[in-house]
Amino acid sequence: MKIFSLILIMISASCFKQQSPKNALDESKESLKILFTGNINAELEPCGCRQFPLGGINHLYGLLSDFNKKSEFIFVDSGDAFFKQNFPMLDEKESQVFRAKNLATALSMSKLRLKVLGDQDLAFGVDSLVNIMENQSFDLLGTNLSSPKLNLIKFKKYKFQKHRIYFLGISSSKLFTNEYVNLKVHEHVKSIKDQISLLEKEGYNKSNKFHHLILLSHSGMKEDKITAQKIPEIDWIIGSHSQNFTQKTVDVGSTKLVQVLSRNHYIGDLTFSKNSSEVTFSFHEVNQDLAQKVPNNPLTKFVDSFQKKLNQIQKTEQKRNSKILSSSNTENRIPTATTCMDCHDTQGTFWQKTAHSLAYKTLVKNDSENNLDCLKCHSVFLGEKNGFNNVADMVISSNKPVDSSYWKEVFSKKGPDESIRDWSDKQRFEYSEHWYNVDLKLNVSHNYANVQCLNCHSYDPEHLDGENAKKESFQDIKNKCLSCHNSDQSEHWYSDGESLNEKAFLAAWDKVKCPKTEE
Repeated sequence: MKIFSLILIMISASCFKQQSPKNALDESKESLKILFTGNINAELEPCGCRQFPLGGINHLYGLLSDFNKKSEFIFVDSGDAFFKQNFPMLDEKESQVFRAKNLATALSMSKLRLKVLGDQDLAFGVDSLVNIMENQSFDLLGTNLSSPKLNLIKFKKYKFQKHRIYFLGISSSKLFTNEYVNLKVHEHVKSIKDQISLLEKEGYNKSNKFHHLILLSHSGMKEDKITAQKIPEIDWIIGSHSQNFTQKTVDVGSTKLVQVLSRNHYIGDLTFSKNSSEVTFSFHEVNQDLAQKVPNNPLTKFVDSFQKKLNQIQKTEQKRNSKILSSSNTENRIPTATTCMDCHDTQGTFWQKTAHSLAYKTLVKNDSENNLDCLKCHSVFLGEKNGFNNVADMVISSNKPVDSSYWKEVFSKKGPDESIRDWSDKQRFEYSEHWYNVDLKLNVSHNYANVQCLNCHSYDPEHLDGENAKKESFQDIKNKCLSCHNSDQSEHWYSDGESLNEKAFLAAWDKVKCPKTEE
């Protein structure tokens, strides 16, 4: 009997050891950091067309690993991670769920511990979310949520030296509804108050300066301020949804509110010292040198493999969903740059020296040429009635879409390894001229790849019959520029993340505007 009891004790101890790494903190470290992100919006890798790219899960992994040399950390997410929108795009379901599943795995590899649900995380419903969460190591924190299918926890407690840190997490009842199948959304203020009462029975003491009550909130800044007013016990609210960038805390009474933009471009940091009750807030840029801080960074290999697989899935989706333009529409197709260059030789030569003329090649280099979100700004007339619908019908030769041999010949020419934006005018011209000659050789009548004339100018059928082109205002063309060069893709054009820096825009405009010639 004694032997049996001893075996039970050993088994129990073994189980505890297996479970403890997920919850226990290394208290020998100099400090503890709560590192947080929100509104990742399904991004694992930074967009290859950004001039100053930030983000990328492999670079975040490098940053976290560097911090971990001296500090223990708790990595948390405040929602809207898995999908780019809060509604299902059924024709892209396979690729979007594949992206979400891989992002969840990458976050697990990066030691994410806690996550609250944003409305975008449920774009494809609870069943898809169950699939995404399968075998992941982080917890879903839902103080005001209940579900028969999701493994949701109401709170999480951590111990670090004198500190006791209590996490609650809510998904705003104003953003969420009870229309989700297998998910019940409760009023979040009442849910928080009820949970605090339970925590007090477990030892939480608001008057103890080393007890910290932290709310992960997917509600938006406006709603978080109201929550802070109604529940002053909360010490910190780490929020998202509204995508604010709090470079210092927003204080409501004694409650401090913080957020850090989107897509893992920045990561927030609450630092706890061993012997002080004070908590400091800062944020860190996730730049493109950080992945190298970890030799043989596993997330770099992971992202490379993910991009290649995603590209093939998107290609298959496009074929399945495609409605290729019929030959009867050939005469009605909108003309492309080759047609314009027949008359506008000077402007065509100038365009060939710009990065715009090779914009599609940027996608190919980054295994993103089948990503329609990217393609809409790296081509012209995607989705237009007399344009094209997907990569398969982007280039037309002899009234038919080209096959793979066309692309093999186009990309047979080698160019510098760096970004096309960093090539010289001569290098860009030589490559663009090579592509132009391939089109002539293979009788290409319509090539909608790359950023070209009609991305900026309006199509005027009468102009092809010899009529003078209708004059367009500078503002009209500017608006077309900004439809792609938004604050996410061209951050350096925007002084505060939202307002356009006119000086920066005009400097870029001067580099790409066509030279004027006498008519």
